[in-house]
Amino acid sequence: MKMLSTIIGLSLLYVTSAFAQTSYPMTCVFDGSQSVSITQSLTAPRKLVVAFSFKRATKPATQGVDPGTCAWQDRGLYADEPTMIAHVVDDAYTYHEVVFAGKSQLVHTPINAPWAPQSKTRGYKLNVKVYNSAPDHGIAVNFFRVAN
Repeated sequence: MKMLSTIIGLSLLYVTSAFAQTSYPMTCVFDGSQSVSITQSLTAPRKLVVAFSFKRATKPATQGVDPGTCAWQDRGLYADEPTMIAHVVDDAYTYHEVVFAGKSQLVHTPINAPWAPQSKTRGYKLNVKVYNSAPDHGIAVNFFRVAN
């Protein structure tokens, strides 16, 4: 009986790790004109999808990231890799202080995505861990999903 419990436990551990997503660090720099969309998830109740599009960087993040682009730490993005990042967060908001045009303002922001209002700040750098995701949450194209 003890052996059966051990086998079942190891099997569950294997299945759980097989479905775990491996995430990789990505660096994005906003150009000041990018917009972040915040929409209700169509496939997960009480979740928001905070997303933005970007241009593919041609060089690794270690060599600098141009505004409006995202790059892997060790290389630019390939032509077949997605150009959208989505962060799925709880449907809850808070206020964050953001500086727009030299003035401090409170912005209503998804609680787990405090970076969202910074998209209007040229040069704002976002370092996230992402994994490739198939269409999901009402997004019709492949995208990089922020790993929580």
